[in-house]
Amino acid sequence: MFILEKGIDVPIQEMSLQNGEHKTEEFRAKNPLGQVPLLELTDGTYVSESVSICRYLEECYPEKPLFGTTPAERAHIDMWQRRMELRVFIPAVEYGHHTHPFFAPRIKQFPDWGASNREVIEATYDWLEQELRSRPFIYGESFTIADITGFNGVQLAEVWGIGIQNRGNLAKWRDGINARESARVVRYAPRAS
Repeated sequence: MFILEKGIDVPIQEMSLQNGEHKTEEFRAKNPLGQVPLLELTDGTYVSESVSICRYLEECYPEKPLFGTTPAERAHIDMWQRRMELRVFIPAVEYGHHTHPFFAPRIKQFPDWGASNREVIEATYDWLEQELRSRPFIYGESFTIADITGFNGVQLAEVWGIGIQNRGNLAKWRDGINARESARVVRYAPRAS
């Protein structure tokens, strides 16, 4: 989504996570944690972690800035990006990991922990409903990395049945992001058990 918003061309290699292609010895030589995404730099080194990759690309392609242009903007956007990561995206991941049957044979599940993450998401949705009554995006008048992270978290939470219900400002924001060309790559689907 970030790459499409920036309008840059980055070669992408698809991997089958269900087939464990990210857990092979060859892949782990590039990222010992066996996780995607992973960006290979021109010097042959690798950067993992989504936001770190986005920061690198922002530095290489500063036009259409998604992290801000001034120190204050960058700090505020970083703050909101972290809020979306810690209060929407990661709780959505953890809710799914600890409540969905698909993950039961893959990780040790703690259903109470999963349920507590739903509470975090719901509380954050209530807070965002109020925040978004006075602006179109997570941080102000411009689309940023915070919107990308928040949108992906909301989309993932919806897969697990955590919807926006009766939060008109949040729904308007989500629908606006969903209408962007870059959102076409964000399609989470429920997994069969």
